[in-house]
Amino acid sequence: MKSFIKQKILKPIISIFQMLVNKLTYNRITDSGQFSNFNNVSNKYTEILNSFGPSVKPEELSNGYFWEDWILKISNSFKNQVSIKFLNQPEISYTMVFSHNNGFASAAKRINFLKKVFTDDVTRNLLREDFVGGPNIVSFEYLTSANRSHHAFHLARYTELTSKKLWDTSSVLEFGGGYGNMARLLKKMNPELTYTIIDLPELLSLQYVYLGAIFGEEKINCIFNKDQNIASGKINLVPSSLVLNNDVSLMAESFISTWAVTESPKPFQDDVLRKEFFKAKNILIGSLVDSNNHLKNKICKDFSIGQVQFLPKGHEYWVR
Repeated sequence: MKSFIKQKILKPIISIFQMLVNKLTYNRITDSGQFSNFNNVSNKYTEILNSFGPSVKPEELSNGYFWEDWILKISNSFKNQVSIKFLNQPEISYTMVFSHNNGFASAAKRINFLKKVFTDDVTRNLLREDFVGGPNIVSFEYLTSANRSHHAFHLARYTELTSKKLWDTSSVLEFGGGYGNMARLLKKMNPELTYTIIDLPELLSLQYVYLGAIFGEEKINCIFNKDQNIASGKINLVPSSLVLNNDVSLMAESFISTWAVTESPKPFQDDVLRKEFFKAKNILIGSLVDSNNHLKNKICKDFSIGQVQFLPKGHEYWVR
């Protein structure tokens, strides 16, 4: 009975309410500059993907997280053009922690936490959404989505645990950047930041479109081969195969990976550990301690461990 009420009554009501909220807030987050940039980059997904070259071999992706099937769906979805509301496509939305059904309450908890850790100005700057991607707004006051509040929450927990802000640094390397949301957060807080994302080509190409729309294509530097260099002050997109094959040498002052590194195949985890997290002195790792996590017993003594509030037991922050 509870399941019937949830599926047949509550879910449609929440969906209708979400549509009304989006309609009321859309004009408040619309940005003509971003819209113009998006029109210039939205059809470049396949061009950028082809320039990156082949992804890692299928056997290198074989683990319990089925990344091989997912990245194929991603590339097929965007091969002609990336939609302005791509965040609502199943291939992207299913990877997000929060659905429409629990987004409002989940975001409210995280917003309250951010307000305790940061000033109101910082909280608002972190949370305010961009209209590119078609995010579902869950707060009239802060104009944010559940997904953005979740990423901002990671940064707030890091500050609470270390008394440091991850954007107060010269360079950040992120392992696994999703569609680019964390890069957007930190780059907005520190425009001079040199930001590097290591990821699969299928995701890097989406990051190119999303971050290129927000910051402009001139702020994005793609590393297509081993002869190219990291560009200072820009967002650098680096295929994981170049890193795994030691074709590029990367270093950064800060390292971030929110679940991506411990969800990756063992060779990737071993490579990150062998490279000492790219010599970073500031580190934020979000992880699930499960059978695919090969780092837990190797690095815990060097890190402070923090609970990931609002998520099930077994999720941890590793910070330093």
